[in-house]
Parts: sequence; structure tokens; C-alpha cells
Amino acid sequence: MDHQQSPRTPGMAISSLISGILGLVCLLPVIGSLLAIVLGHMSHSNIKKSNGQLGGSGVAIAGLVTGLRRSGSSHFGDADNGRHDTTCTQSGA
Repeated sequence: MDHQQSPRTPGMAISSLISGILGLVCLLPVIGSLLAIVLGHMSHSNIKKSNGQLGGSGVAIAGLVTGLRRSGSSHFGDADNGRHDTTCTQSGA
């Protein structure tokens, strides 16, 4: 019985997703989002060029999207009539 292993997911794709999540939960909002975008784009490109040797395209895209989501909400205010996302700011009272 032939058992083929599924293609491995590159660490860069996993790092992209983790960075994006950290950006979303306010631990590393700017750096996490930027890393997620860059790593997600680079890893997705590498996966496409690998001719099936690498998997994890969905993980790379998820990292890219989470990075873009946080980046867009922090710069453009999330279509909330000009109010900014204040979920990551601490109250100083």
C-alpha cells in the first residue's frame, strides 16, 4: 500500500499566520501586521513556485489576510464614521 505524505507547510507561512494573529489581538499591532503581510506574500509565492513540493497555501493566505485586516483597520478606521479602532489602547484613568 503506497502512502504519500502531504506536502509540508513552510515555517514562513506559519509565522505569517502567527504574526497576523498577534497583530489582531493587539500584542504586536504594527510589527505583527507588517510581518504577516510580508511573510504571507513571500511564502505563498514560494509555495506556488514549488510545483506541489510545498503545501500550506491556505495558511499563507490566512496570514496575509489577517495582516491586511489589522493594517486596514488601524489606518482606515473600519468604516465606523471616522472613529478609530480603540480596542488596543489602554485607558489612562
